[in-house]
Amino acid sequence: MGFCSICLYLSKYIIPTNFQREELGSLGGFLSGVVGSMYAVSTGFVLIYLLGNFNKAQEVVATESTILMRLADSVSWLPSNMKPAIYADIKNYAKDVVGREW
Repeated sequence: MGFCSICLYLSKYIIPTNFQREELGSLGGFLSGVVGSMYAVSTGFVLIYLLGNFNKAQEVVATESTILMRLADSVSWLPSNMKPAIYADIKNYAKDVVGREW
């Protein structure tokens, strides 16, 4: 986003105002096209980065839910006096994750 800010600053304050008017004709249009293209490309890279992070978050959630399911299945092998407390802990953890983190 810093690159986008620099391009916007250059197009507004550094480039003389006569480049932005019709006096220079095609040169002003060319420069605005170049700046617009740089902005579009950098915005595209930002969007790709954000979508990648979103996909990573989905993978982490899927992995954590699978681990919780396996843990709950493993509790069935423990003695019966330990099961209710462990099931309650797993349930409370899942509620905390869904309630607080989301």
